[in-house]
Amino acid sequence: MLETPAQVMNIFCSGLAWIFSVTLLTVGIIYHLRRQHWQHEAEADRTQPIQAPSQRASAASTKRAFETSGKYHMTMGLRRSDLERWLEIDDQYLIEHNIRSTLLDHHKSRVLQSLPGSEAACMEVLDLVVDFLTRAYPAQFKHRSSSAGSDLVEVAASGEVFRVNAPFDGLDPLEIAARLAMEDFNVLIKGKDNVHTLEASATLFPVGWSVSDRIGWSLARLHCTVPLWQEKVGQAVERFFSRITPASPMERSNYFVQVTEPHQTLQDILCQLESLEGNPKPHRPDDIVFRWERQIFRRLPKSGAVLFSVKTGLTKLCEMNSSELKDFAIEARSWPEGVANYKRRNLWGECALKYCDSMAGVESE
Repeated sequence: MLETPAQVMNIFCSGLAWIFSVTLLTVGIIYHLRRQHWQHEAEADRTQPIQAPSQRASAASTKRAFETSGKYHMTMGLRRSDLERWLEIDDQYLIEHNIRSTLLDHHKSRVLQSLPGSEAACMEVLDLVVDFLTRAYPAQFKHRSSSAGSDLVEVAASGEVFRVNAPFDGLDPLEIAARLAMEDFNVLIKGKDNVHTLEASATLFPVGWSVSDRIGWSLARLHCTVPLWQEKVGQAVERFFSRITPASPMERSNYFVQVTEPHQTLQDILCQLESLEGNPKPHRPDDIVFRWERQIFRRLPKSGAVLFSVKTGLTKLCEMNSSELKDFAIEARSWPEGVANYKRRNLWGECALKYCDSMAGVESE
């Protein structure tokens, strides 16, 4: 018996629904298997020792080379990252540790935020930080258990002891990670709309913003003020965040030129929670500081979130050699107007570039 058109359509729709259901089930199974594989790799890595600091190659600087072609190109600037160098402890540790502790004690809501649903990822971040620091720097970070069943990490430099298992002595897991390390930590999670959003962040060293204002923002919104970002790299960045795996961490370097004032403390310079609008022009080259960032992106194997960590370093303009100054001047002059305004060249450009040119002249004589 021949089916009517309505019956044919019903059969067709039923077939499509069945195919769609099978496809969803298959994708779910594949993702579950990938997560199991990532977790297995992560547990296997924990059995591998990390070389002691004295035996490891010197930590790469947060600096990056300047673009000397005279042409501005916006790129992601990514390179493969070595997870044995994920977190770095340097001779500024105790100074910055005390600053970070002060910020968390007195300005916690402005430097630390986490949204519901990010709890598992934040606990995973703490677990990874503890595992790395106690294996890579065993003299500085000692891992032990108490008779009461507490999992503890002792920081030799400060004498502090942190409980790193629940109930964490009233601290947030991400807060403990930020107190132990020198890096800031950002957790991004992909939503049902396939867009990554900032779900948790310990950003203690921002420049001109606070995490309390930006928590929950998408990647596109986080970069909405960056000239050319959406047109040049916006879609590529979102694809990159979707494809990154625990076995393929990536990193990039970035810098920002910052104007300081004589009365500012190191905490004032590192943690700039307010807008930079209205900052005065520098009176001398010594007032200009380069703020370098080493940014590392990695997939968390258990929660599946993306962790974006940032190590910040500072260098005064006057501490850079003549070759670096010459290269920086070439790059700064290549910026289109919108980029130059975003990087605030109108504020520091005259003073900085005049100094760069004078030092290059001295070198060539």
